[in-house]
Amino acid sequence: MAVLASLMLAWTGFLFLLVHRHLAGFKTSHMATFAGAIFLAAPITEVASNQLYKLVTGHSLWIYHFMPIAQGDTSLAAPVIWSFFGVNLYLTWLYFHRLGLHQNHYLKAAVMGIEGPVWEITMNYLFVHLGYGFIAYYLPAELRHYSSVQAVTIYALSGYVAAFMLLRFRHLWGAKTAAVLYLLGFASLFVISLWP
Repeated sequence: MAVLASLMLAWTGFLFLLVHRHLAGFKTSHMATFAGAIFLAAPITEVASNQLYKLVTGHSLWIYHFMPIAQGDTSLAAPVIWSFFGVNLYLTWLYFHRLGLHQNHYLKAAVMGIEGPVWEITMNYLFVHLGYGFIAYYLPAELRHYSSVQAVTIYALSGYVAAFMLLRFRHLWGAKTAAVLYLLGFASLFVISLWP
């Protein structure tokens, strides 16, 4: 878990250094709200998406190998994985805001559709090549099992909903909201871990 957190922290730091001059409006409490919202939503979305995929195709799209729960549909490492992804999305949104593109939900969904698999490929590649194996193994082989082109649709749809919901409730962004989102996230992860 420490290696995963270190890799994700390094990636986030790299992204922050890349765009730091363009981060007017950066607020830690808003970043925490993004991280909490993504942490709450992602494991639920992973389980639902993978179960639906199984129903349609007869097999999983991915199987978590790192701290798996819910038949490998998600992981107990979700607080680390998805919080860092939420931080990355927040930094990306700030950059969009600077460019005047902050109201374009379709663009945000498209970027999340691409950024999600790139994030997975990067983390899986680093994890595998450091000798820890896959975090999540994708059954389709078109991206060498590090992610899947098929996941782009899931990320894009999730990105559109996330963009809409986060902006809809922007007046609630803050430390208290982030704390509630994290509490709900841990509660949902506990319930998911009970999944047979």
